[in-house]
Amino acid sequence: MGRPRKDDDQRQGAAPPSLELVTPLDVEMAVPEPGDWQADTIGEWRSWWGSDVARMIDPDSETPIVRRVFDLLDQAAMFEAAGRLEPMTEGSTGQLVINPLLKHAQGLRDEARRDEAVIGRGPSRRLALGIKFGDAARSLDDINRRLGGNSSGPAPIPKDDPREAIEVREA
Repeated sequence: MGRPRKDDDQRQGAAPPSLELVTPLDVEMAVPEPGDWQADTIGEWRSWWGSDVARMIDPDSETPIVRRVFDLLDQAAMFEAAGRLEPMTEGSTGQLVINPLLKHAQGLRDEARRDEAVIGRGPSRRLALGIKFGDAARSLDDINRRLGGNSSGPAPIPKDDPREAIEVREA
């Protein structure tokens, strides 16, 4: 006959792991020193470390991953700036081709994007990791209660609702 079916709450993935703050909100977080980067990258670095997402990681062990992301983004910005000076160059047979510096910059950005997913940089990445802030943190039950329903089903139809006046005809 086979194994009995598991309860819904016991199935794999039924209860995604909840991530907690490593650095509590009431504790000031020390921002690691940025690398030798451009001013824009340094600004992004400081902004990221000031965000709630940065409180989810262990600064001692995971700063190298964050540093790698920003290093890749800084390099990409430098290559893009140089490549934009001459976006089309002459290829090996004399044809016009996209400047290889721009292609290299895109490769660096793609690599940084993979690391950004690991650290939860960006709204969709945070949600994918289960990091929820603001309205995204409200459960379906909370939303139902706010809308006047209950947690066990849809909200009741008010008595003066025009849908109640519709006659149901049997075929």
